[in-house]
Amino acid sequence: MDDLTHQNQRNFRRLVVSLKASRDRLNLLLAICDNWRYRDELIADYEAELTTAGVQCHRVTVNRSQPSLKDSLQALATAQPELADKQIPALVTVLGADELLSIQLNEPKSAQEQFFFSVQWTRESLRQFQFPLVLWLTPAIATDLAQQAPDFWSWRGGTFEFSQPIAQDVAIQLAAGKDIPQVADRDGIQTTLNPTGLEKQITELTAQQPDSPLLASLYNSLGQAYEKAIRYDKAEIAYHQALKLIKQLNPEHISVTDGLKNLARLYCYQGRYGEAEPLYKQALAMQQQLLGNENLDVASSLNSLASLYKAVGGYNLAEPLYKQALAIRQRLLGKKHVDLANSLNNLAELYRFQGRYSEAEPLYKQALAMRQELLGDEHPHVATSINNLALLYLFQCRYDEAEELSREALKLWEKLLGNKHFSVATRFNNLGSLRFRQGRYAEAARYLAQTLPNIERLLGIDHPQTKSLRANLEFIQQHL
Repeated sequence: MDDLTHQNQRNFRRLVVSLKASRDRLNLLLAICDNWRYRDELIADYEAELTTAGVQCHRVTVNRSQPSLKDSLQALATAQPELADKQIPALVTVLGADELLSIQLNEPKSAQEQFFFSVQWTRESLRQFQFPLVLWLTPAIATDLAQQAPDFWSWRGGTFEFSQPIAQDVAIQLAAGKDIPQVADRDGIQTTLNPTGLEKQITELTAQQPDSPLLASLYNSLGQAYEKAIRYDKAEIAYHQALKLIKQLNPEHISVTDGLKNLARLYCYQGRYGEAEPLYKQALAMQQQLLGNENLDVASSLNSLASLYKAVGGYNLAEPLYKQALAIRQRLLGKKHVDLANSLNNLAELYRFQGRYSEAEPLYKQALAMRQELLGDEHPHVATSINNLALLYLFQCRYDEAEELSREALKLWEKLLGNKHFSVATRFNNLGSLRFRQGRYAEAARYLAQTLPNIERLLGIDHPQTKSLRANLEFIQQHL
């Protein structure tokens, strides 16, 4: 078992033990994670385990306009009066502090500064909440919190650090064939996404025609090639050069928005959300000015900005943008379209992350039905929708329904991609996770053992995902 995986598992068990030990009293637990996807997996895992143990699990997001932990908890307690019943153990997960790190307000104090000020003097006022709190932070905001709100930091009941590089997540998504947004080449240039070949073309064209408008497109393709190869440093240089050349040709041309969104997307992959946000906003404003508000490219940019806010826990900011994008697509595309299904799925995903499962389910089902009608029953996007619905049921501890849909998605992926494809291998891993959450450890070990050889073959024995899977299998086997 590699050291990082072992440390993550150890800290997760420590966190769960602390939560169980403080079921009927206030206990501030700080969880620190540098990867929002991994964070959400961890939250879903401890919520599933504690729900099975009879603990009611709630989530609350810090209000950006009024960044007060006490006010957020008071609003939740008002909406959920059962929290006052000490006979029913409860847990509250607090999200949104990540959002305050990079988003500034046009006020004397930033949202982050207001949050730090509000928590510094809340020790006594929080004692009315007799349940444990898990406050999720990024490493950067945790450091600032310790420095600027030392009293609040001092009475924490525990600090639990988790780490999983974001680049690892992106590599897994690419290997699994998941939808990663790509920028269309407006000039129609067909180039191979091979960095060496593209650099050769750029060198030759620069020597022959240094002012050629095709150079911007070649640099854009070079950025995409390095992005796919997870060479973000080189991708950033290429995208910057492409954007510079586009602006030199015409700073008001719509192609500038593509360059801005390329860089913003790259920054999001690296967790550099504070740098990505102004680029997405600039692209959106420019599109609205040049194209008008009723435009599909505008809807796409609204969706991208919403996804950024979702990534940093800014669910209250993401929701209106997702809804706005959905409304534009509904007006322009009609009642049935693949992009419309994507918008429905995005909104459902947001609700799932918030624990708003009853609102997420009909949207997931609507997206699935639309994809089936438009794409046919045998399509990878249909399999993805089925799997998303299975994940929703898994988080609700509806294990029988989750397993049925997981198997349906697996069967479809096997038919479309073959039984040795990465997506198929990871679905066996999902079934193993389902069995583990049910406490059926022997079956979980069998699924993971079935998955491991294919993951090793596809990614190599030294890939982080391979090591993580191997460590999980060893961990389960040791506890059988």
